[in-house]
Amino acid sequence: MSSTAARLLEANGERVKITFSLGYENDPVTGDTISGGSEQSVYAYGYPAGYKAHEVDGKDILATDTRLLLPPIKRAPVVGCVVNVAGRDMRVMDVRSVFKSGAVELYVCQLRSS
Repeated sequence: MSSTAARLLEANGERVKITFSLGYENDPVTGDTISGGSEQSVYAYGYPAGYKAHEVDGKDILATDTRLLLPPIKRAPVVGCVVNVAGRDMRVMDVRSVFKSGAVELYVCQLRSS
């Protein structure tokens, strides 16, 4: 299924950039960066879609959030990384992995505008 998912996402999805922040230290009160770090980016094809009205609760999932389907990539998306979809930066709020026989087949990410 993994190769099928990747093929379908490449054919029907959009090229996205996932940026990971590494080694940053943040102020726990303000969230501001205290000390440096670096960033690493991974490119993949993903399929962005909105949430259905019954999935939106106004607390965990907002009407403006985006669901992004991603194939297995060399670095798994994590909460807090930034995804650029069609020129728009969005922060990963949640990541769910879909497994088959112990291997990741698909990532389902919840994105929110930064």
